[in-house]
Amino acid sequence: MGATDTLVKFINKTQLSDISQEAIDITKKHIIDWFATALAGSNEEAGTILHDYANEISGSNHANIIGTEIKGSVDNAAFINGSLGHLLDYDDMGFSHPTTCILPGLLALADKNKISGEKVLLSLILGYEVFEKLSFSARPYEGSLRKRGYHPTSLYGTMASAAACAKLLDLNIEQTKRSLGIAGSMASGLSQNFGTWVKGMHGGNSSRAGVVSATLASKGYYADEEIIEGDHGFFHAIHIEGNYDLEKVTENLGNPWAIVSPGLSVKQYPCCGGNHRALDAALSIIKENNLSYEQIETLTAQCHPDLINLLRFMKPTKGFNGKFSLDYNMAAAIVYGEVKIHTFSDEIASDPRMIEAMESKIIIEQHPEWTHEQTSQGTPIIIKTNDGKEFTKSVAIQNWHPTKPISNNEVEEKFRYCAENSKLPEQNVEKIIEMIWNLEECNDTNALTTLCAF
Repeated sequence: MGATDTLVKFINKTQLSDISQEAIDITKKHIIDWFATALAGSNEEAGTILHDYANEISGSNHANIIGTEIKGSVDNAAFINGSLGHLLDYDDMGFSHPTTCILPGLLALADKNKISGEKVLLSLILGYEVFEKLSFSARPYEGSLRKRGYHPTSLYGTMASAAACAKLLDLNIEQTKRSLGIAGSMASGLSQNFGTWVKGMHGGNSSRAGVVSATLASKGYYADEEIIEGDHGFFHAIHIEGNYDLEKVTENLGNPWAIVSPGLSVKQYPCCGGNHRALDAALSIIKENNLSYEQIETLTAQCHPDLINLLRFMKPTKGFNGKFSLDYNMAAAIVYGEVKIHTFSDEIASDPRMIEAMESKIIIEQHPEWTHEQTSQGTPIIIKTNDGKEFTKSVAIQNWHPTKPISNNEVEEKFRYCAENSKLPEQNVEKIIEMIWNLEECNDTNALTTLCAF
């Protein structure tokens, strides 16, 4: 059997009873986290534009759209909600950003078809499995993929979304293969758009592609059934022959479940994950020593050049670009002592202290000679004060990493914080949290998404 056939047969046979309670419980945390980030994104200028787009193209009203009373067709609701969920770069990360690629399509289909929370949970966990196995099979070569401008989130996310939506709709083996075949020709996403609103659309495009692929396949649309391993298929086209291991696509499926190990990180800061270890270290020094902006002479961040290739905006003047800027985040840390949603506004970017900090206090020290082992230890931070003191710290594993997991209370607090930064009615906040924790008891997830449509 080929990789596509083996993967699809695993998807087809798996039921929620086959999945560990640990995997289910962790998945619920990520559902809460996704709703949090999508709600916050709905209150942004880009969120307003997406709502306007929904209003202009609205036809059928089968599915709810986060942050607005406007309803949309299933594919457009998946696109808009997926885009909102990734807009702020506040959604989960690890094997890229899978939840915002998979969950919105499932919710949109569930809205239309009155599908239960149990089926959404099952389909999402299987979507995670597909995403991670595709990613894992080419992980040693991901650097070359990124250097060519591809964003792995939207490549693997499209395939994972198609698989998950196929499961939700009870597609048979042949139909699920075709769903993946259709999705393979829809996978896209360029890292040139990092630091812009378009990066959020990478999640939205994946969600929409999953809906379209599974729906077409359910109606008999013909597509290649060896899309993963084919000579002109997904891996050969994207990674180039020799840069992937097909055997790893089907290795240890569900043992352990991908959402358990390697698992995903929940983001503490609404910016590219490449900043997070440096932020943990810098903010820790500042808080532990009660340092003010005026006391700090310099902050030096040491890193390999590959990190700057990712965080490529230097001294940005536009707040949103700051999400992909190490010096911007370090400046925010010493100026404000925190990094929040509003940190990446143009108002903050134009703060004279931010400009001064990036010009004269923040030093980015690149070390091309560093080995992988050295870079895995974090982004060392050195803070020097005006009175001659020096503080150094490096964080190898950021907060809310799977090995330092976010607690139930912490993910609820993140949800409440994001809700405060949206227009969500206050009376809906605790209802949403409770409904997600008890998602298996929800016979129709439209009751959940309706609480987020206002």
